[in-house]
Amino acid sequence: MNSPAENIPDRREHHEVRKVFTSACEILAPIFESNAKALTVSTFGMALILTTRFPTLTDSQAHILIVAAEKLHNYKRLHAAAPHKNAS
Repeated sequence: MNSPAENIPDRREHHEVRKVFTSACEILAPIFESNAKALTVSTFGMALILTTRFPTLTDSQAHILIVAAEKLHNYKRLHAAAPHKNAS
């Protein structure tokens, strides 16, 4: 039996962003933490970091990741999206 959700087409965009989201959050989390103390890395710098690490990302996609990670940081949820690799 099909549920109603199965019949709805996927409207999400930016599939490349979705693929790298967790890794990008892991990269951006320490930057946002240090930027809370003093603006040390600009949005341009963060975009450069992301497009260097993920060469298939466009500048627009990098900006989407930065904005999403910044919102998570502001809501104190960034570490939930980017679990530390060394955490037990």
